[in-house]
Amino acid sequence: MSYYGLHRIARASAFLVNGILKSKNVPFVLQCHLLARSLQTRSTLFHPRVYTKNRRETSGRVGNHDQFKSFTSMEELLENYSVNKWSGRPFSQSKRVGILLRVSRIQMDIKNNLENDTSEELLEDILYDIKTNSSECQPRELADILWAIAKLNIKDKSLFTHFEKEVKYHELNKFSNKDLAMILYAYGKVQLSCPVLFSLIKKEILSRDMSTFNSHELSQFVWAFARTKDKGAELFAHVEDEIRRRNLKEFANRALVTILWSYAEAGHDVKKLFLYIRKNLQNRSLARFGSIQIAQIMWAFAVRDVKATEFFVRAEQEILRRGIDTLDYQGLVMVLYAFAKTCNPSTLIFSEVQKILDGVELTKFTSGQLVKLLWSFASTNMLRPDLLLRLSTAILSHNLAELSDAALEELVISVQICRLRAEQLVAGVETELIRRTKQ
Repeated sequence: MSYYGLHRIARASAFLVNGILKSKNVPFVLQCHLLARSLQTRSTLFHPRVYTKNRRETSGRVGNHDQFKSFTSMEELLENYSVNKWSGRPFSQSKRVGILLRVSRIQMDIKNNLENDTSEELLEDILYDIKTNSSECQPRELADILWAIAKLNIKDKSLFTHFEKEVKYHELNKFSNKDLAMILYAYGKVQLSCPVLFSLIKKEILSRDMSTFNSHELSQFVWAFARTKDKGAELFAHVEDEIRRRNLKEFANRALVTILWSYAEAGHDVKKLFLYIRKNLQNRSLARFGSIQIAQIMWAFAVRDVKATEFFVRAEQEILRRGIDTLDYQGLVMVLYAFAKTCNPSTLIFSEVQKILDGVELTKFTSGQLVKLLWSFASTNMLRPDLLLRLSTAILSHNLAELSDAALEELVISVQICRLRAEQLVAGVETELIRRTKQ
């Protein structure tokens, strides 16, 4: 392209942005952002080398749904949307959903929050437009929206309530198996209980041939109900029957872990299912599981009193091979609690965990996690006086009123079985018990 051609493009870009900036309807934050980008664009276009690279990267980006895949920056994609919107060339609702999906996938790739405040402002803009035009959405698009919002870790209850109404407006038989799994996943991710919606979706799932659901969808169904604690006993029973009917080879490691965690968390009768899965795990290499997945499996077997001695031996070897520091705080708690609960404490594991705890600030753990740590060490007689003091101080630094009844009961048991004295902790527990008794 000639210099004259570049000059015309730059002038057109300037006129477009100037027109937008004069509009009273454009948010001030967006005006400032567009002005800055306009100056950057004009500078870029007049640099031959940068222009060649820029042309290769941006060519054909504005178009159908698939073309959004070429974007690798959330800010760039959202800015592209806003520029088209305020210049009188708005996207269709279908493409808005496509942009939102791409933004959520970019966020997953970088494993971080929104890039900056500008990205957050621009995201709010497209979410507002999607919500305003939600009546135009097809069932598949509603599932996509909810999934994307959850993946972006947006917990605005009003958004989920709005789209719950939109989902219920459609006939649920219009939603695919994948759509139903995505919708349930979204509410499970933000732990938002919607009894009416979940009941309707449960009824729709049970009306379908269970063999048509893939292993991932089955695991997502029970996971969502376990996370939100919605009533789903009948669904859990049907999913269990389907799992036991199938060859577990078709279940990925992630799906198996999700199923074990969900059934353990939901508290249903899991003996037969867990024994079936335990047998399959014997043929799987733990090297292919993530550290937190191994911890979740151990926790599931332990809390449901399913004997899995061979698995625990393999798990201990694998955890020690990798290093105990490959586990996050929740993983540390789950592994320690599992060994203690099965009355099969690993001296090496407990010793390694104590070394980790000696080097961290215990207030970083939640109150529930601290209680489980205390119970694990106390029940195995591996609690040192200095660790007891630190755990007690950390627990009391939290508000005991926020502990669940089950966690408080576990704390009481921990204090009772502990051979060492922790007078301040005992006093704090007694005060909380009296307070709850009076309620």
